Amino acid sequence: MNFHDNQKIKIINEQNEYFACIDVVNSNDMSITVYDAVDVFNPGETIVIEATGNDAVYLCQTTVLKAVSGARNSNCVLSIPDTFSRVQRREYIRFPSHIVVQFREPENETWSRGLTQDISGNGLKLSSKIPQQMGSLLELSFTLKTKTSTHSIKNMGQVVREYKAVKGYTYGILFVDMPPAERDKVVKYILYESVKKRSLTSFLTGP
Repeated sequence: MNFHDNQKIKIINEQNEYFACIDVVNSNDMSITVYDAVDVFNPGETIVIEATGNDAVYLCQTTVLKAVSGARNSNCVLSIPDTFSRVQRREYIRFPSHIVVQFREPENETWSRGLTQDISGNGLKLSSKIPQQMGSLLELSFTLKTKTSTHSIKNMGQVVREYKAVKGYTYGILFVDMPPAERDKVVKYILYESVKKRSLTSFLTGP
């Protein structure tokens, strides 16, 4: 993956994601214009670049070397990333997490409680004290919190994998017919958390 002048990209930090354009690419850094972003970047800050190719999305981490805010946009100088993660359209980041999940079978009126071990835009790994049948459908309810937003997610999930667990039960849950807007909330949560931890996790195809 090579950056080039006038390339359109996305910039992601803990606060939000922003559209940007690469102005000039040098050997060790590159200058960009970030649209509709004023006083949101600081030198030394780690951010994520998302660049779209013909068949994949590329993500990488970079450091803000310089940031100057104008009346509406910001001009930043970024370090040239060392490595890139190539994400197929069907793939999603699997991010280690501990999110409380309420779940139940559709015909059951009582909710049970579990805890995620990781989550992706495709599903999650759920640990609980309640055994489940492979292939069964569950109603899922959980909340994603970032520094600037809180999203309540309610969606169906299917048990597609069982893991060995020292205590209780652990299952891979695949999201079923999740609306794109809801899936985007999950993906953005993962990206924000990745930036906060200053590390992008591996890209896997499912739970």
